[in-house]
Amino acid sequence: MAVPDEVRARILERVRKDWPDDFAMQKYTLDKQLEAYLEFHRFYGSLEPSDFVDGIFSKALAEWPDDYDMQLHTATRQLEAAIDLFQYQDPRVPGEVLEAIRSKAFSDWPDDYDMQLHTLKDQVSAWLSLNG
Repeated sequence: MAVPDEVRARILERVRKDWPDDFAMQKYTLDKQLEAYLEFHRFYGSLEPSDFVDGIFSKALAEWPDDYDMQLHTATRQLEAAIDLFQYQDPRVPGEVLEAIRSKAFSDWPDDYDMQLHTLKDQVSAWLSLNG
């Protein structure tokens, strides 16, 4: 897979604007953005298609238009957090309490698995401090 010419041109335009007199930073940023673009699309293509996966990648694209490094970072982080979130267990916390915490995290942070996981861990820690 190659980076489309129009994508490369947009990246180059942005790095020239961001680093007008620093050609080393222009090249570094261009190379990093091009590699991130390719990795983002390889990563997406390696996953089984689903509404879940599409949602994560669509949100990353929407949040970081034309910043392919941040798109890749966001999608990777969200996917890892979602896996951790769904697998999270703590035998010290009653199941109904854990599910109530998880449910509240889902409703407080829709479509942000990183914040859901953070909230879950924070609330479990607080519950353990109060009840441990």
